Amino acid sequence: MSKHFCPMPFVNLEARTDGSMSICCQMDELINDNGKNLSLTEDVLTDGWNSKWLANLRKDFIDGKKPKSCYSCWTAEDAGIDSKRQRALRDFPNALQDALDKKQHIKPKSMDLKLGNVCNNKCRICNSFASSLWVPEEKKRDGTNNLFWDRMRVVGRWPETNEEFWHDFEDLSDDLEVLEFYGGEPLLIKRHYDILQDLVDSGKSKDIKLLYNTNGSIYPERGLELWPHFKQVMLSWSFDGVGKQFEYIRHPAKWDEVQNNLQKVLDKNIPNIFVDICYTVGIFNIMYMEEILDWRDNFKADLPIYFNHVYTPEHFSCKVLPPKIKDAIVEHYKGNNHPDIVSSVKYCTDVNYDLEKLNMFYSQVKYSDEFRGENFGETFPEFYKLLKKYGNAPEDF
Repeated sequence: MSKHFCPMPFVNLEARTDGSMSICCQMDELINDNGKNLSLTEDVLTDGWNSKWLANLRKDFIDGKKPKSCYSCWTAEDAGIDSKRQRALRDFPNALQDALDKKQHIKPKSMDLKLGNVCNNKCRICNSFASSLWVPEEKKRDGTNNLFWDRMRVVGRWPETNEEFWHDFEDLSDDLEVLEFYGGEPLLIKRHYDILQDLVDSGKSKDIKLLYNTNGSIYPERGLELWPHFKQVMLSWSFDGVGKQFEYIRHPAKWDEVQNNLQKVLDKNIPNIFVDICYTVGIFNIMYMEEILDWRDNFKADLPIYFNHVYTPEHFSCKVLPPKIKDAIVEHYKGNNHPDIVSSVKYCTDVNYDLEKLNMFYSQVKYSDEFRGENFGETFPEFYKLLKKYGNAPEDF
C-alpha cells in the first residue's frame, strides 16, 4: 500500500506563474468539479485544496496506485535520481500514517507560491511561462502563429489582479510549516515581503521554513531583515554553468555580479540562513557538469550543489540527443564516480532520441542567438562539434 505513496496531495499546494494550481511542480493541474482547470485569475487556493479532483488523487495514493500524472517522479526514480516524491517522504515522514488514519489536514502544511512570471532574466531553457522578459522575444519569433506569449503577458500578472488570493492565503496559512517562493524571480515580487511581514507580526514565522530559488541577480536587502525571524531559510541559487556559459544560459545575468551577491549573503553569516546551488542539467550543459564542481571548490565555500533536470520543454532535455552523442557523453564522464553525475548521465541516456524535438532545439537556439547577438558554437565548442558530427545539425547552425 505504501510503496508508491506521495505526501504532497495531503500537505501541499502549488500556485503556478499562469495562475493554475497543482499539488507540486511535477504534477498536472488541479481541476474543479466542472472538469475545468482551476485558475488563480478568478479562483483561490482553498478551491483547489477542497476540490474533488484532489480528493480522488489522495484516494489513489492511499489505495497504493501509481498515478500516471506523476510520471516525472517515476521516470526520475527509474534512473536512480532522487525524486520530488522521495524528498517529500523525508520532509513529511508522518504523512502516510496520517493518511491511513484519515487525519486529513484541514489546511496545508506547505505551499509553493510562484507569484506570477515577473523576471529579469530570460534563461535559454525557459519561456514566457516563467519569465516576463521572454515576451518580446517570443512575440517577434512566433507572432500570431503561437500566441502563448500574448496569454502569458496577461495571466502572468494574476497576483496583481486577484486581491482575494492574498486574503485567502492569510486564512489558509495557519498550519504552515514550509513556504516556497519560486518564479519568475521571487525577489522581484515586492508583495511577497508583505506576506513575510504578516507572518512575523502574527508570530507564525518562528515555525515556518522558507525556501527560495533565485537567479542571484538581486541582493535581498529586505529579505535579510525579515528572514532571521523564521525557523529556517534555504536560498537556492540557480547556476547552470560557469562564466560565459552561465551568461549564455541565463541571459542577461552577469557572472561576476551574481557571484558577488552570493558572497555578500554568505558574509552576513546569519545562523538560520542556508545557501545551496541548483544546477539544472539539460542539453546545454550535460557535457560541463564537472565545471560547476570545480567552481565550488575554488569558491572556497561549503556550498551543497543540487542537480536538477530539464523535464520541459522537452526539446531542451538531454534525452533528445542521438545515440552517438550519448555514447560520447558516457565516454566523457568515464571514471567519474560523482553520484549526481552518474545519475544524470543515466537519466540522459535511458531514452532514445527524438529528431523532431532536436530540430526544435536547433531552430530556437539559432533564433535566440541572432536576436541576442550570441553564439552557441563559440560558447560550447566541444559540444557544438559533437552536434555537427553526430547530431543532424543543419548547415546554418
